[in-house]
Order: sequence, then structure tokens, then C-alpha cells
Amino acid sequence: MRAILNGYRFLNTLSVDVALGAMVSCLFLCSAFGVSVSWQTVLCLGLAVWLIYTVDHLLDAKRMKGGATTPRHQFHSRNFKIMLWLAIAGAAVAAFLLLAIETGILIVGVVLTAFVMIYFLLLKRLSVAKEVFGAVLYFSGVMIPVIATRPEGDFLTMSGILFFLLVLINLILFSWFDLDADAEHEHKTVATQLGSKGTRLLLGVLYAITGLYLSTGFYAVISQRLWFTFIAMYLLLLIVFIFPEWHKKDERYRVVGDFVFFLPLAYLIV
Repeated sequence: MRAILNGYRFLNTLSVDVALGAMVSCLFLCSAFGVSVSWQTVLCLGLAVWLIYTVDHLLDAKRMKGGATTPRHQFHSRNFKIMLWLAIAGAAVAAFLLLAIETGILIVGVVLTAFVMIYFLLLKRLSVAKEVFGAVLYFSGVMIPVIATRPEGDFLTMSGILFFLLVLINLILFSWFDLDADAEHEHKTVATQLGSKGTRLLLGVLYAITGLYLSTGFYAVISQRLWFTFIAMYLLLLIVFIFPEWHKKDERYRVVGDFVFFLPLAYLIV
């Protein structure tokens, strides 16, 4: 069991689980909205998400110049050249996969790529908006096939909005747990700007809004399978929030938080 956990933590350090979670989320949302998607699109999305996270960690590691305190940044600092070459290889594979992707999806992907570039260019200035911008990018990324198929905005229904709220909670929750490390390295995040109490209050409001959204009529609008999937994701994130001390040890919050996006596998399989 310990070997399995250590293996998962290693994948978590490499952000592989985040990329796989994005692929699962894409398949989940496409299924929920009745949109078909090719395996090339899903794989390309996974690589894109992995590249964004890896480049972000490499930039952080370079800025810290050997002073990294978190296991993830220490790993990327020690293995900077290897991770850089892996990122280049991943980008090459993603570029090759683009040849097999539908034009509509490709156009939406190009627009989203432009926003990703803006994100990295304005990374130091985003401060509180960083998590919101990150949530929008992640949500838009996993929704690319749906957005391309429904450009009139049908993707902004209850399912879409609720998924976005869960992504936003996830990112702000991570920011809350990473407060001390981010403050030490002068990273601008929601938590460093609002403080622990302010961030906890913001999370409480977001949990309340999401909980009300789930309970007031949401069950009647979508299928039971879809509703229970969202409930499971919400409750798992809520447990992390309610028991912070246990989840802070060995960065359990990060493992659980990333695992949340694997829960839709049950929806896809059942």
C-alpha cells in the first residue's frame, strides 16, 4: 500500500495525475453534454495541461534559485534540464497530434493558447486573479470540444457552472494550504493577499454557493448519475477543508484535491 501511495505521490510531483484528471474531466463533460470527442483531442489536452503545469513549476524553480521548499519545486529544481527536455518532447508530440484534430476544436484551442501565453506573461501581476484566471483556463481547456460544438453558449448550463465552481474551490484550497511557502517566496496568490482567515472565509462562501446550487433544484434538472458525481466531488473537497491539519501532512491535500477529478470515471464506467 505504501508503495502505491509513494508511486502516486511521484506522479503527483510530475503533475501526471493532473493531466490524466483533465483528460477524465474532458471525457466526463463531453458525455454529460452529449458531445463526441476523438482520442487525439483528449490526449493532446492531457499533454497541454501537463506542459502548462510543468512550465509553471520550472519557472518557479528558476525564480527560487535553489531555495525551493516544497517537494514539487525541489524536484523540478534538481531535475531542471531533464524536465525541460521532457517538456520540449511533450510539446512536439502535442504538435503532431494537432494534425488529426477537428478544425473547430483547433480554433478554440488556438484562442485558449493565446490566453495561456497571457497568463504566463502576467503571472507576477495577477495576484488575487491568478486562481480565477487559472480556473477559467482549466475549465475552458477541458470544455474545448463542448465549446467548439456549442459556440452559442449552451455549455454555460448548470453542469458547466458547477464544474467551474469546483475547479475554483480546488485552486483556492491549494493556495490556502500553500500560504506559508508562497509567502516565503513572495508569490502572489489569493491566500497571500487575503491571509489565512480571509481565504478561509472566501472558501466558506464558495462552498455555501456550490452546496446551495447542488441542493436547490439541481437534482431535478440533470440525471441522477451526473448529480451524484458532482456531489461526490463536492464532498471530497469539503472534507479537505473541514480537516486541514490531517490533509496538510505530506501534502495530502494535493493528492486528494487532484484525485477529485478522477471521480467522474465512475460516471463514465457505470
